[in-house]
Amino acid sequence: MTFRPMLAVAAPAIETLRYPLLASPKLDGIRCVIRDGLPVTRNLKPVPNKHIAATLKSAPEGLDGELIVGAPVGADVMNRTASGVMSAEGSPAFSFHVFDCVAEGSFSRRLARAGFAADMLGHPFTAVTHTLVRDAASLGVFEESCVTQGYEGVMLRDPEGPYKLGRSTAREGFLLKLKRFQDAEATIVGFVERFHNGNEARINALGLTERSTHKAHKTPTGTLGALVLQQGDVRFEVGTGFDDALRHQLWAERESLPGRCVKFKFQQLTPDGVPRFPVFLGFRSAADL
Repeated sequence: MTFRPMLAVAAPAIETLRYPLLASPKLDGIRCVIRDGLPVTRNLKPVPNKHIAATLKSAPEGLDGELIVGAPVGADVMNRTASGVMSAEGSPAFSFHVFDCVAEGSFSRRLARAGFAADMLGHPFTAVTHTLVRDAASLGVFEESCVTQGYEGVMLRDPEGPYKLGRSTAREGFLLKLKRFQDAEATIVGFVERFHNGNEARINALGLTERSTHKAHKTPTGTLGALVLQQGDVRFEVGTGFDDALRHQLWAERESLPGRCVKFKFQQLTPDGVPRFPVFLGFRSAADL
């Protein structure tokens, strides 16, 4: 049977889950599995970065985890990780966060095996800590703790579940992801410049500061305001998730942006299928799609 990494499915209502479950913070890096002595991405393509590939070469077969450049939390974690991992040159300060291994047996046994290997190998290998949650209440507390620390959600695993080749189903419950935001990808089709609103600030009837949107007193800043994205037949803008440095960089590179794939998160879809409150997470490389 053709090997495929086990992938997660969105968790149903936590009250309906089968407990106990092993929970861990949801990492937002680049999936990596050791196959035939080489680190490969989720679609089994070799990890592009030469430094990372050389460091992980001949690691224990079947180790499964997430590559992350820098700290595992932060608004830019996905973007800086993709930049480091998907660039052939450079020596990014990365870690391999190991959470499973491709083997027979229950997840509990595989986790113990993977964790032992990571602990023995040391940096850049690090074992992902899992917490046993016995009910919806304890899962809720764990999720709140993860979000407070800056993680985007929680991963849930059946302690007795096998390593499935491919995506788990909600009914199986082998691997679930719990997050209040959803992730998606879209293609850049345009860009919008950021403007400074120079209109006079006024206090409205509610005692809040507001400014007119009159165009006459808006001046261009020479930085990115928003990316225009296309997802199927839906076109929309994403204007949050960028720091000032990235806004300057992307505006300078704006002519090369159309056609690139972007990963973003959002809360839900409008009746017209437009993502609500989209937030830029980073660029997706073709090698990681």
